[in-house]
Amino acid sequence: PDKLLYLPLNVWGKGRELPAPPQQSFKQWYFQTHKGKKS
Repeated sequence: PDKLLYLPLNVWGKGRELPAPPQQSFKQWYFQTHKGKKS
């Protein structure tokens, strides 16, 4: 059924797919970029 959902005329199907998840979580990024810094 994917072919039916993603036809060019189906506006709803175009925005339905979710983006790929990030490589690391926000928490992982924060601790990696803020090592030893006090808030």
